[in-house]
Amino acid sequence: MTLRSFLSRAPRPAEIWTYLSAACLFWLLILNRWIVTPIGLKSYGRVWQNQINYAELGFIKRTFWGTFLSITGLNKIPNNEYINAYLIHGIVLALISIFIAKYIFRNAKSLTNAHAILVFSSPAFLSFLAYSLGTLDVVVSLLLVCSCLFVRSYWRLGLIAIAGVLIHESYFFFIPFIALNNFLMTSKRMAVSLRSIFRQVWPTLLLPMLALVALKVFEPQIPDWHSFESFMRMKLPNAAYQCPYWSGYFELYSPLSENLKLITKALPFIRDKWYISTIPILYLVGLVVFLFRSKSELSLRVKLCYVVAVLFPLGISLVANDYLRWINLSSILCVLAILTTQVAGTIKGDPWKLAGFIPFALFGPFGRALDYSMPIHQFILERLLR
Repeated sequence: MTLRSFLSRAPRPAEIWTYLSAACLFWLLILNRWIVTPIGLKSYGRVWQNQINYAELGFIKRTFWGTFLSITGLNKIPNNEYINAYLIHGIVLALISIFIAKYIFRNAKSLTNAHAILVFSSPAFLSFLAYSLGTLDVVVSLLLVCSCLFVRSYWRLGLIAIAGVLIHESYFFFIPFIALNNFLMTSKRMAVSLRSIFRQVWPTLLLPMLALVALKVFEPQIPDWHSFESFMRMKLPNAAYQCPYWSGYFELYSPLSENLKLITKALPFIRDKWYISTIPILYLVGLVVFLFRSKSELSLRVKLCYVVAVLFPLGISLVANDYLRWINLSSILCVLAILTTQVAGTIKGDPWKLAGFIPFALFGPFGRALDYSMPIHQFILERLLR
């Protein structure tokens, strides 16, 4: 059997288990890198998002996840905020891996080995989520994966989107893709106008917008910085003052103008250092080109809208400066788009061309900052060159 024929045929159960096991082993190593880092467990960074709740802070952004953990008591097992954060992160990432594997098992006849390997080996997907600690990326990605792979009701997608934007506003930038992707998964007619698409997907778009409006309308009064840090110091006895923004005050209460100032300061750095992130950028561009040039019955206008939807997370760069992070989130949307449209038969790509993306796994995981685009490789090199 040639490599081309292997990549082009449907994956067998044993092969899917192999891909899943290899991916899980790799992201477990990335997640538990604290074992070899000088600062140990503190390498997780910010853990406040798991410990806050509405009862204490009021109806404020990025508090839904902590409220859920507080109600269930999951953020107290064990009673060390760092160990708890690693445990919860690993559980959520395991759920994402299992859900992806379940989808591939269920639709194996419509997929190929190339598709399965692409998803499990992507340096911007599972391994990146294992690397991206101190954020809520892994949680919103869980909702994203469930929405794209298993939910087909636009109203249910809208309800999930409400939870998503209450967990983190970045989920809002996934919603155009989720809505349009669901249309491509369920519609029997592809030659349709954008207006007819909107008539079907509007609940998915409207409901999270109402949630964002509610956040603004019912926003509580901004507390004093010193009193807030004193309060958080009691909630985070092990994490207090261990990293910048450890209390969450900036993320929870900073106005949009403050975020825009950070972008202005970062522009010279982007201009001078963008080339360091060439590989993650090439990966995203390649995925977008693959999507756009694959065979489909979609009109050019709908296809362009689909491309805009997968690139929509890049818009977060206007208000937040983890630029490579948003590139990776767009890459995740591309990977999910290639997987789901192949199953639906909406966009049929050549599996052999997907093979060109597999070597990128050697550069994974991609990082979050422009100057640290391949963090594991750079970490190893720094240790060797000491």
